[in-house]
Amino acid sequence: MQVNELEKHVSKNISDYLIETDFCNFSDPAICSICEHFKLIHDDKTQLAKQLFIFARDHTKYRVGGWNKKASQTLSTGKGTCTNNTNLLVALFRKCGIPSGYGIMKVKGKEYFGPIVPYHLNKFISNQSIHVYCYVSLNNKWIKCDPSDDEEFALSTHHINPQSKLVLWDGENDAMLNLDKHHIIFDIGPLVNIDHIMRKRVKLWKIPAIKLGNIFIDYMRINGSRFNSIIIAEENFEKWLKLEHRMYFIVYSFLKIIKI
Repeated sequence: MQVNELEKHVSKNISDYLIETDFCNFSDPAICSICEHFKLIHDDKTQLAKQLFIFARDHTKYRVGGWNKKASQTLSTGKGTCTNNTNLLVALFRKCGIPSGYGIMKVKGKEYFGPIVPYHLNKFISNQSIHVYCYVSLNNKWIKCDPSDDEEFALSTHHINPQSKLVLWDGENDAMLNLDKHHIIFDIGPLVNIDHIMRKRVKLWKIPAIKLGNIFIDYMRINGSRFNSIIIAEENFEKWLKLEHRMYFIVYSFLKIIKI
């Protein structure tokens, strides 16, 4: 994925950032209901945007893996990757008449997640990956806000994983994940449409590692605050996996020894 390919999806026409797409399907009844609820409470667009951001950030529990889900599916499952959570937030913004789009970062995949990735699963992460976040237009200014990590996960892990520090957004300034700038290859936006990205599916051989990665994320969301290092967290996760998920413990043991 190159910068010139993505630039085709950047527009100078602000109305383009209010359109509905296959994946940004904001006419879905559940999305409409959420928007009507928040619009009844907040007349001010900035306050409305802030509450929609908090909702998208915390309603959808952070996951890794495939992102080919519509905004309505992310809302109904309550789980999503950075791409899914951003897509849901863009759908909520657009339904409320707030122009919004997508920011795309190309990142060094093995580094940008931080130390939170278990050592034996890190080898399954691509050398280069993309990170998707939200752009929103308020008071005639484009602002970045990143709803990727839910509050529960952030508060349980940020002490051992600086990248997952909770993102707090004031509705006026950029609010992004705590990424190391040296891990970012390029950063572009706002894009009108990323459906072409969201249609891509996960490679089958990566699915076992992704499943285990998400089990680990759920484990850390609940238990992360107990550990003072990622090494201790991994050791305890493996013991827990052996007791609670024997099949996945066997898969994990296998993944530890294979080489990529």
